[in-house]
Amino acid sequence: MVISSSAFSIYWPFFASIIGGIITFITIWINLNNKVNDLKAQGADRDKEIAELKGRINTMQPDLGTIKTDIAVIKNTLEYIKGSVQGKPPMVTNNNN
Repeated sequence: MVISSSAFSIYWPFFASIIGGIITFITIWINLNNKVNDLKAQGADRDKEIAELKGRINTMQPDLGTIKTDIAVIKNTLEYIKGSVQGKPPMVTNNNN
């Protein structure tokens, strides 16, 4: 099938718009894929930072035994001070809950 020059001069806008549409579609497809890949990379970086911060928080939290010991020491100190102020011998409590 040979296209004559008169047919080409009539239909050239149609052919140009089809070629332009294909080029536009490919360009949009590539740009969207690049943006999606960038968002995935940012998400991976964010997930890594969150995991790192969670690890830091977990190392900063004292365990329950330490807290109970601290409370017992404070309680004993307060009882000692209270006994000293009232002139009574201090009462030492043992808090092994």
